[in-house]
Amino acid sequence: MSSGIYKISNYITKDFYIGSAINLQDRIRRHKSYFKNGNHINNYLKNVCNKHGSETFIFEIIEYVENIHNLISREQHYIDTLNPKYNICKVAGNSLGFKHSEENKLKMKSYKHAKGHQNSLGYKHTKEFKSKITEINSKPFKIKSPNGEIIIDSNLNKFCRENNLNYGATHSVINGKRKSHKGWTRVSPWGAVSNTCYK
Repeated sequence: MSSGIYKISNYITKDFYIGSAINLQDRIRRHKSYFKNGNHINNYLKNVCNKHGSETFIFEIIEYVENIHNLISREQHYIDTLNPKYNICKVAGNSLGFKHSEENKLKMKSYKHAKGHQNSLGYKHTKEFKSKITEINSKPFKIKSPNGEIIIDSNLNKFCRENNLNYGATHSVINGKRKSHKGWTRVSPWGAVSNTCYK
């Protein structure tokens, strides 16, 4: 059983949904069943399915999360970073069938309290909330390029955009959950290195 963050995309509309699950395989199976029966509980996904068909949806696992207590914060990171259109609620923790612990319920409340007033485009973040998200996105990391150059950076999201890399796959490489991504490999442990480029 693998837990993590997943993405449901529609290749016609190019829009997508972000979710988290303790059991990814079971969660995706349930989504497919809803699509097949035309009764998905998410009205956005249901309407698109009825219009374009269930075969137009693509399922992708964007990050495996070993510690299930980190699921909410990782899901929130992707919701804030990618702004998925099909997520009815922009606060993580409303995943299909997810049973929350008291700890996760408190985390959800903290995210909700950090939100400003809701408008037609979603939620307006407070400065405090933006600061927390910036802190999450600015964690230093080190990775080796396909030509052997070791790169040290502190903005993974920007780094992935500049190098045409998938965020989830690159994050997994950095954390040792994946061997490589497009030739980029993990550097471990931290310490003295040569041929290092600081960005």
